[in-house]
Amino acid sequence: MTSYTGKEISSLRIGTVTAVRGRRIDITVDVDKNDSSLIFQGKIISNVSIGSFLVVRRGYAHLVVQVEEEELIESSAWENSDYQRDVDRNTRILKTSLLGEFQTDTSVSPFQTRFVSGTQTSPLIGNIAYLASPEQASKIYVSSSAPSTQITIGHLATDSSIPINLDIGTFFSSHIGIFGNTGSGKSYSLTQLYTQLFEKISNVHPNKRKFDQSRFILFDFNGEYCSGSLDHILCSPELKLVYGPIVRRSEDYPPNTRQIPLFIDDLYYVNFWATILEATEHTQRPFILKCLQNRVNSDNMRQMLHNLILSYLSAHHTESSAAQTLLSFLEDIFLLTTPNSSKFFRYVLTNFSNSLIFNKSTGSFAIGVGNKLFHAGSSEFEQHVDDFLNRMYFLPFYGTLDTLTKIALNFKFHYIDELITNPASVDNLQPLITRFDNRLITLRKWFEIRDDSDWNMPLLQIINLADATLDERQLIPLIIARTEYDAQKDKSRRSHGQFYLNFIIEEAHTILARETRRESEQWRNTRLDTFEEIIMEGRKFGTFITLLSQRPANISPIFTSQLHHHFLHRLINSDDLDCVKDAVSFLDKTSFESIPFLPCGTCIISGTASPIPAVVKIDELPEGRRPNNETIDLVKLWGLAPDSSVDAGSTATDSADSQDSESTAEES
Repeated sequence: MTSYTGKEISSLRIGTVTAVRGRRIDITVDVDKNDSSLIFQGKIISNVSIGSFLVVRRGYAHLVVQVEEEELIESSAWENSDYQRDVDRNTRILKTSLLGEFQTDTSVSPFQTRFVSGTQTSPLIGNIAYLASPEQASKIYVSSSAPSTQITIGHLATDSSIPINLDIGTFFSSHIGIFGNTGSGKSYSLTQLYTQLFEKISNVHPNKRKFDQSRFILFDFNGEYCSGSLDHILCSPELKLVYGPIVRRSEDYPPNTRQIPLFIDDLYYVNFWATILEATEHTQRPFILKCLQNRVNSDNMRQMLHNLILSYLSAHHTESSAAQTLLSFLEDIFLLTTPNSSKFFRYVLTNFSNSLIFNKSTGSFAIGVGNKLFHAGSSEFEQHVDDFLNRMYFLPFYGTLDTLTKIALNFKFHYIDELITNPASVDNLQPLITRFDNRLITLRKWFEIRDDSDWNMPLLQIINLADATLDERQLIPLIIARTEYDAQKDKSRRSHGQFYLNFIIEEAHTILARETRRESEQWRNTRLDTFEEIIMEGRKFGTFITLLSQRPANISPIFTSQLHHHFLHRLINSDDLDCVKDAVSFLDKTSFESIPFLPCGTCIISGTASPIPAVVKIDELPEGRRPNNETIDLVKLWGLAPDSSVDAGSTATDSADSQDSESTAEES
């Protein structure tokens, strides 16, 4: 630390400690230090005020306190004096909070000091308090880590000369929350944060080898990070891929957009289907397991279908509607396997359906051929079923079917078999099958099934959910989180923790809400349980979450309570402010009360990696690297600005001139 002269130190003197209540320190200001400014080293600096840092000297200890409140106590000693200034008639009391202390950093230099948050030492009554010099104030916000392990994302809002650095190792090995109202700059902060991180790693490791064991997955609900003009947002194009549904493509989509990879091994994992199908533990989950273990294949499919039809129609059904269940099953099977032959299939199925007759008196089925009637169990009945199957030429081509179709066939076969052997199970399994059909559509739309699980993933995967339905916005992140986290746990166990995974969730209240009106209790529990496991246990497996939300109060408190670092932009809603107050226990009163008044692009950074909460102005990003979320400029749009009105006038004039020229030409 720079050595100051006695005169310089004296000029910074503010007052004396007069009360100590734990971390709460009262300082009585000297009578001659009530002016608005001070002279230090020939420069005018601001005098102490709310938010200022003071250094309290106790022997060799230099304790740092921050002013949170102040009050005036009227002094009776001067009440009859006509020569005393009004400012001197009152005693000024500063209410401060003890933050830490300055210590000598011998690893750098015997004379180099650093700020350390927290201290075992408390001031004594009578200790002198000094205004922290500009140099000292800057050290409070400077990370003690080496520059090579830091990133700079902005500067102190009150002093642009003080950069705000974050320690990479500490900051990104924890869960992060970025909160703020719409238009407050939270997406901008996210972009700056990870832009700096990726650039730092890229500069140190240009061969990209260090990226092989690290991945970041960003759930982009509004397409802010993946429009066609944002190839270089967050990181260079070669380090990332954008994923989206196999639906319409527009010019705004980046050219490398593709479906999300989903590996075959995941599809035969019972937890995968149990999760996305909201399976009950005692009835539906065992059924899923049976479907995945006892697979239909090209060798037994036709025989299974033959036996199933006979068994179903020979069973003692009490209603003719049982035939409709079978026909619906057959329709599902044939459309799954021969989607391009649906017209021919419907013709054959209709003929088969018309030949089925239900005898109410016997409660059994028969097949009518011409004027003859063949009852279930007869050889003629069986032959008719064989003839029906023989007309369905698709059967030999089962081996060419994709994995999702094969799994769908397993579910359909085992469901109808379950109805034969255990008719009472229909109430439990029918909802599961209905959900399966709906989820199958979503999987085909969003996912590319791959068999190379060792495929080298990019550093950054952006999941573009801008075109997703409300159900898809909850389902897609859940599928990815479940499969990726399970894979991460397996890799971390085998490599002893040498893999890193970070889920970045925009609009986190969408998928982490404590409750919504459109979902069952079972689905809510499934949705939350998956992400709760990650945020509570993920650290053991190198997995972390970064949350962004404009409504932190709507997020389950389990998540907000587990965050270690916060970017707090402007929040106005009282519920959101209460949520922040409960979750961020180390946020001082002054900082908390400023949250509703923060300007756009300014936030309070607070957390275990930050010595103290800091009001930070986030640095600007260049064009092409900013998120695509700027608020529409209505003044410009409607031509209300002075320059826009001129432009509008010029356009009108030009248009008029053009028309006059054309008229003149025609007259000529």
